[in-house]
Amino acid sequence: MIKDTITQKVYIGSTSNLLCRIANHISSFKNGNSLCSSAKVLENDSYVIEVLRSGLNHETAKESERNFIVAYAERCVNINLPIVISPEEYKKEYAKKYRETKTARTKKKIVIIAEYTNSP
Repeated sequence: MIKDTITQKVYIGSTSNLLCRIANHISSFKNGNSLCSSAKVLENDSYVIEVLRSGLNHETAKESERNFIVAYAERCVNINLPIVISPEEYKKEYAKKYRETKTARTKKKIVIIAEYTNSP
């Protein structure tokens, strides 16, 4: 967790390499190209890093991250909640959404072609 010591706002994330991830947040913020909401807790240049839990596997880390984001609610600047499903379930969901999107695009193309060929 990155906590702004002035506003008490927090950014919560999970990583397998804390030093690298924090350096990435700070570097992106300083370069002005941060798309991450962590920028909101870095902007006062007065923050602390706190490890809330350690030694977790990927799934448990994501679940904990989600729970902490919900628990910190009003103080938390995170925009997105992590997905808490297994990699296998994620692949199934992604494949399903991809097929649905592809089918919708194909139908749209068919309609456009049909409209084009039926025009006077």
